[in-house]
Amino acid sequence: MAVETIQWFDAPAFEQIVLLDETSYILQMQYNSTHEYWALNIFTRDRVALLTGKRLLLDVDLLAGATDERLPKGRLMAVSSGETLARPKYESFLNETCFLVYASKDDLVG
Repeated sequence: MAVETIQWFDAPAFEQIVLLDETSYILQMQYNSTHEYWALNIFTRDRVALLTGKRLLLDVDLLAGATDERLPKGRLMAVSSGETLARPKYESFLNETCFLVYASKDDLVG
């Protein structure tokens, strides 16, 4: 499996079902316009919370330090092709200067 780009929607809050490491997860994104950051929540298909309130920062593994064994084992990161701020702005993903990507553990090893 190659590095996968997660689809982004033009809305201040949205959720979608994604397949990571052959397991389905619900990714929920919310934009805090007061403090200007995106937050990520990850749930199982049965809506059991696995990771909540994780702020998106560029080039930071969102799964690092997470302890729930049901989470995927790779890296989930916001990466940029031109942003210079640590926190992606609301429009950064829409104008494609930032992307949310996932790399499986197998892709990272070799």
